[in-house]
Amino acid sequence: HAPSRESPPPLAPLSLTRKYVTPEPTPDTPPGLNTLREQVRQAAITLNIDALIRTEQQALLWYPPEEMIRYFLIDGLHRLERREIWPDQNLVLHWLSSHIHQRIDGLLRQHTHLGQAASVAVDIIGTDRLYRAAEFELVLALAERFNLHLIPPTLPVLLRNRLVAHWRLPHWIRFQLEDDPANHGITELTTTTIHRCQVTETPHPVENTTGGLCRGSISDCQAYLSARFLG
Repeated sequence: HAPSRESPPPLAPLSLTRKYVTPEPTPDTPPGLNTLREQVRQAAITLNIDALIRTEQQALLWYPPEEMIRYFLIDGLHRLERREIWPDQNLVLHWLSSHIHQRIDGLLRQHTHLGQAASVAVDIIGTDRLYRAAEFELVLALAERFNLHLIPPTLPVLLRNRLVAHWRLPHWIRFQLEDDPANHGITELTTTTIHRCQVTETPHPVENTTGGLCRGSISDCQAYLSARFLG
């Protein structure tokens, strides 16, 4: 059976998360994309959650949650990933990636595809690694057709295995950076097909390595995985 959408406590709506922030007056015209994107980056660099929530609230006046997450939060993470290294870069990237993970998790809990849509578990390999922007992009793209369930990143590997077995999901995407079968540490499940996936930043036709890793661009990985979920 698929995991119950009501068993975990749902996250608060996007505009009311964690602590209340007084909303700004509604502007007559939408703010520029670059203005909001810069506000996201500055809030992340200064680790200012209040400023980030205010920017989210402002964006949500004009954009649905999916677009707010994609155009501003994920875009901000992507741009920060590409910046030259600075002293707190690792902290900032983890902080913003964790925030985006919570936002997407809350979004996925509110949207369930009925009928024959496949249910898919998703996590990243490595306890210290963060989701990258390209991986979040692929998650949102796949969520348009399938029921995705983000595994809590704090769970140890063995508990992740037990959780997916308990959920009885037919598919499990595991994002990783290197083709290293030794680092996935998962017991093969009789009811679940594991798809190890490395998303490349540039266009790259999907290839399957000898270690069982699917490597490709966002769009190519989306097409490749969708075909397997539908098959």
